[in-house]
Amino acid sequence: MKFWPYEEVLFKATDLSRGQFALECPWLTSEFEVVPNSKNFQALTSHIDKPTLSPDLAELWAGLSTLPIVYHLPRLYPFGTDAHFAKEVLACESPSSCAQSLGIEADAFFEKEWTWDHDAILKMAAIGDCAFYDPITLLSIARRFHYLDCSDNKIDELYQKVASIQDIPTRKQALATLVRQNHYVTEQCQSSLEPAMDLAGSAAQDLASFMNAERGHDKLLGRSLLALNAQSPSWAALDATQALMNILRVSAEKNFLAFCINLDFFEKPQFKEKDGLAELLENSAEFTAAKSLHIHKKINDEGGHESVPLTLLTHMRPVDKVYAHQALCLAELASFAIAQIPYQLESCLF
Repeated sequence: MKFWPYEEVLFKATDLSRGQFALECPWLTSEFEVVPNSKNFQALTSHIDKPTLSPDLAELWAGLSTLPIVYHLPRLYPFGTDAHFAKEVLACESPSSCAQSLGIEADAFFEKEWTWDHDAILKMAAIGDCAFYDPITLLSIARRFHYLDCSDNKIDELYQKVASIQDIPTRKQALATLVRQNHYVTEQCQSSLEPAMDLAGSAAQDLASFMNAERGHDKLLGRSLLALNAQSPSWAALDATQALMNILRVSAEKNFLAFCINLDFFEKPQFKEKDGLAELLENSAEFTAAKSLHIHKKINDEGGHESVPLTLLTHMRPVDKVYAHQALCLAELASFAIAQIPYQLESCLF
């Protein structure tokens, strides 16, 4: 497979004498080394602080392709054997109509002027001149837009505001509300994932292994809530959090490509050593509550869960335009819901 960098990616030299460089984009900074005076070194030094769209760097992009910084370009072969088609028409004329068909209050949730714009995405993911599209390419494009949706650092700003709350009971309640969103996601996880087994085809074993690894995480985060004296963890999650799990469940029922893309949003790697919410809990002296979040992050990191969506899609044949468009609509709704959660939390807490 060939790769091409996202438009936001830049290189910086940190120590040319040792072949040390830094890769930067709004959601990631990563340092790496290349052999001085090698082919990659020469190509990199000619692209420092410049757009990185150069075929000279193809070998380098392949080596960095596990990071969320590259498009996976359309393949001619090989593909999996599973054929997926839209078995049910969704109301995808607009984001509002699609949301309403899923039972989401669109008027309160989405900007009215928001419309779909998938033509460029489909063009990029097209396989040659045929009317089919590479599912892995579609995931890599949707991944970029999701990272851009979440690149405003709103969640970090929110954590800082919560940390500044002086009244301890009020801060503890705010922390419990934050943890509850993660708890709700894990609480709804199995029921939102299980319908995808009917669509998974030859990817079923990989999906079953992932689902098994996710079992019990709600109990883990439930212990964090109890440590915060949140005795009744059944209180309603935010509208955006509930909408997100609804979208994941519908994706699992109707469109396996959408399901895999949305799963990629959930399982995106955390580039910080510590979970941000766990760190906030520790800084608030809530060490018992933080412990469960640290364990949760460790399980996900060691399980390599960020690679699961791509693994699932290796079983899929190219998809047609109707199926691809449906998948992109559901993915765009999910990405928007994720990006809205910190804003709804701020409105709820302050």
